[in-house]
Parts: sequence; C-alpha cells; structure tokens
Amino acid sequence: MARITFGVVCMATLWLAGCAQVRHFGSRCPGFIENRVITLSHIPGTFVRIETHNGRVSVEAADRSDVEIKAMVCAKSRERLKSTHIVTRRHKGDALRIEVKWPEGGRQNTESAGFEIYAPDVNGIFASTSNAPIRIKGLSGTAELKTNNDRIEATNHQGILRATTSNDAIIIVRHQGTITARSSNDDIRVRGVTGPVDARTTNGAIQVNSAESSVAVRTSNAEIKISLTDNSKGPVVADTSNDPISLVIGKKFTGDVDLKTNEQCIVDEPLRKHIVGHGKNPVRLSIGEGPKSRLATRNAPILVKVRDEAE
Repeated sequence: MARITFGVVCMATLWLAGCAQVRHFGSRCPGFIENRVITLSHIPGTFVRIETHNGRVSVEAADRSDVEIKAMVCAKSRERLKSTHIVTRRHKGDALRIEVKWPEGGRQNTESAGFEIYAPDVNGIFASTSNAPIRIKGLSGTAELKTNNDRIEATNHQGILRATTSNDAIIIVRHQGTITARSSNDDIRVRGVTGPVDARTTNGAIQVNSAESSVAVRTSNAEIKISLTDNSKGPVVADTSNDPISLVIGKKFTGDVDLKTNEQCIVDEPLRKHIVGHGKNPVRLSIGEGPKSRLATRNAPILVKVRDEAE
C-alpha cells in the first residue's frame, strides 16, 4: 500500500495583488502548487515509465529499501489542484508507471507536474516531459529520455541511452553502454563512455571525451572535439561547418582517416608518417587495417593528435 503525504507550499495565483510566479522543479508556476510524497514498496530490477508535461523529471538510485516519489503539481485553481491525482501502477512484469490524471478536460495551459524519484535500483526507464529538464543518475538498463526546450543529464548510467531534446544541451558523464543523442541549437557533451556514440545537433558544439569505442557526430556552425582512450580502435566520423574539428587518438586506433576542409589540416608529428598524398586537401592518414574514419568541415581547420602528445 502506498503512503501519501501532502504539503501546500503556495496558495497564491499570479493575478492576485502581491503574488509572484513561483519556480518549481525548474519551471515557473503561475498558479497553485502542492507538494506530494508517495512511498512504494520496491521490486528489484523495476522498469520505470514517467510521462508528464512542463515539469522536471529526476530519477536517482539511492541507498534506501523503498521507492520515494516527490511530486510537485501546479494547477490554475484550488479546485483543479485538489482534483489532480498522481497515479502509480505496476504492470507488465512489475514495471512501475507514473503519470498525472488531470481533471475533466485534461491539463490546461501553464499547468504542470514534476517528479523527483529515489529508488534502490532501476532497470530501464522511459521519461517524457516538455519545457523542463530530465536528469538520471546511477540507473541501468535501456533509458529513453525525451523533452524539449530544456536539458537532459545522465550520470553513471549502465545500458543503452537514447536522449532527445531541442534548444538545450545534453550532458552525459561516465556511461557504460551505447549513446544516441539528438538536440538542436545547443551543445552535446559526453565524458567517459565505453560504447559507441551517435550524437547530432545543430548550432551547438559537440564534445566527446574519453571514448572507448566508435564515435559518429554531426553539427553545424559549431566546434567538434573528440578524444579517444588508448583502447579505442575507432572509427570516428565527424561533420560540421564554419568551426574546427579536433581529434585525439590512442595507441590502438587503426584504419584510414580522411580529413576534408578548405582550410588547414594540422597533423601531429608522430602521425605525419601515416599521411597518404600530400596535396593541400583532402588529406588521408593510413593507420593500419581497420574501418574508415572521416573528419569534414569547411572554413575552419582540422587537428589530429596522438594521445600522449595531447595530454
């Protein structure tokens, strides 16, 4: 049986004298806000599915024996707030589903619900919101994260990760598994990843540091920086425009690398022996047998270094 507690933290609306918007879970609420806490028994290896709108979603592994769900609901009126319910259900092999049941007619404009969830472990997650951030930490399994106009952050995740947003950044730190990241008009930053990386954005920089596998990235009008560990054999595919590309490779990297730009290609001294063809552009490095890599930009240089020289 779930235990639920309620705490009203604001009983004011934007249109009353002396009242202001209240920031909640990363967004602003121009209405009535209520905190709610739901405690559930934990089933090991639970898959979690969360669907909401305009509210932050944060899911974190914690040292506890149960599942705690902290919800903050914003509604236009006291009546609508009282009639809005947080629904939790287990189905399909004990998967935990968390959603908001709004009053008749559904959620109205500016209304929202955000969640902070703490559990001993989570094996797989689907999280969907809008105009608010998503954050996960210490989880495992396949993670599907979707929002817009706000950022996605994932830390210490193990498994497949698919992150999609727009007009904000995606930040992934210490990830064991594959990454597929999609954004627009902002950066994608990855630090420490064991599996393949597939990242695309526009008008935002892409940085992939300490990658142990293949990297395929694409952006426009922004810089790309990639560094591989000594264990990574590649390949690397990077495309941008009007900004430079830099690549740092390690000891086990292998294969041809095509460098294509109308500006300068700068190749580290230890790698110059691998240059095939000495025309201005394109330049090819042939580093043993392996899959082909390609770095392409225009109106900006390309830099390739070996790891020892870069550190």
